[in-house]
Amino acid sequence: LHNQRMKQSKDYEFLKNDIVEFKKRDEEVKVSLNMLAFKQQREEQENKNFEKENVLRVSRGLAPLVKGDKKAPNEDNYDFIQDETMKILTDYIADPKIVKAIIK
Repeated sequence: LHNQRMKQSKDYEFLKNDIVEFKKRDEEVKVSLNMLAFKQQREEQENKNFEKENVLRVSRGLAPLVKGDKKAPNEDNYDFIQDETMKILTDYIADPKIVKAIIK
C-alpha cells in the first residue's frame, strides 16, 4: 500500500527531486562571483520553490498563492513523512496479514 501511495504522491516526487538536486549542488565546487549571475540563480531557485509549493498546495486542496501573499501560520503544519508514517501504521493495524508476511 505504501508503494502505491508513493507512486501517486507529489510530496514524494518532490522529495526525490530535492535529494537529487541537493546532491548535484553538494558536488559543485564553484560559486559565481558575478553578482548578476548569482542573483539570477537565486531568483530561479525561488521561482522553482514557489511553483513547487503551489503544486503541493493544490494537491492538498488549498488555494495556490500569488507572489507576495503570505501563508497562514496553520498551513505550515503538514508533515508529509509523519502523515505517511501514520498511514503505514494504519495499514499494519487494519491488516494483520501484512505483519505476518513481514515477519516470515
